[in-house]
Amino acid sequence: MDSQNKSQIRWAPRLPFSLVKRLYEAFSKGILDDDLCDEVGIRLYLRCETFILVWENKVTCPLCRTVFKVEKEGISYCPQEKCGWYTDFKEYWASIRPYYAWPGRALAAWKEYYENYPGKRTFREKIILIDQLIHSFHIDEKTNLPVKTVASKLFEGKRKVIVQMLDELSGIGNSKKERWREEMLLSIDKGVIEEKPN
Repeated sequence: MDSQNKSQIRWAPRLPFSLVKRLYEAFSKGILDDDLCDEVGIRLYLRCETFILVWENKVTCPLCRTVFKVEKEGISYCPQEKCGWYTDFKEYWASIRPYYAWPGRALAAWKEYYENYPGKRTFREKIILIDQLIHSFHIDEKTNLPVKTVASKLFEGKRKVIVQMLDELSGIGNSKKERWREEMLLSIDKGVIEEKPN
């Protein structure tokens, strides 16, 4: 990139886990904090959008916000005629790592949330969708079994600590909590939480 094209590619960052913890703690006390729910919900939505764009080798132009595909060879120019911003695949790929933006094997979870969140209107609809997303897993394509949680893709911090905190929150309702733990025991994260009796 030359000095005339300084605008950098940016992706939606991981969230501080404290936001989700505050949301769940308020909910457990019967407080429906719409503003906090929207903050968490929208930030997760943008994070899912990041994963989908990266999966499709697309980028949002940092100057005019046009979305376009970055080709693996040569220079990819923003298609907006008066924009002039461009990138190449090397620069594009280098932008992904600092944001931990590779989607892994959880594309179905990212897409489900991304497609459904805009249609949710009530607090309860939103928090159920948030809960489903944050307790999702990367899925093995051959066995269709959970490989690991999506936690480290969504939240700042060490995966072990995040998984332990997620287990404390795990699922709205006891049956979902048990299902979460059963799936955890099939994943590489099984050693992070202790198996608890039914």
